[in-house]
Amino acid sequence: IIISDFDDTYKITHAFRPLRAIWNIFFTEKDFVGNDSLYTHLQYHDSLIFVSNSPPFLRHKITRQLNHDNIYKFDLQLKPVFKQGKSFKQKSISRIIEKNPSAQFILIGDNGQKDEAIYWYLKNMYPKRILLVCIHHVIDKKEKGEIFYYKTAEELEEKLSKLKK
Repeated sequence: IIISDFDDTYKITHAFRPLRAIWNIFFTEKDFVGNDSLYTHLQYHDSLIFVSNSPPFLRHKITRQLNHDNIYKFDLQLKPVFKQGKSFKQKSISRIIEKNPSAQFILIGDNGQKDEAIYWYLKNMYPKRILLVCIHHVIDKKEKGEIFYYKTAEELEEKLSKLKK
């Protein structure tokens, strides 16, 4: 099962820059080059679940963008507007893992906000269940070991194809 973030993993949002993010969220639909074909392929070979901290009122916009890119087979979990406390994303992904006891997972996120730390924590919690953590390198930051960092969809696709062999 592939679990992916949306903002700055699939779509160019710049969530780590709040003013620019607001503009990009509401007025652009740019995704990173190659993500449309990569995720179109992934939806037919694996279960594809997007878990995002985007609020529910963006569901239609996100779904429309994915459908425009020929991505139709996916689940979309968005953070409730007033949800606080422990990470929504961490709890949601843990729940997905627990509900699928025989499945293995690939987590795809970015290093713009907290995906890297959340996914690292989950990889340590479920070391035999999470096969790979993939982090889209969108800002210059020190990289952690045992995480696959990529800059292009092509690099990610190559890594995933090697994993399937």
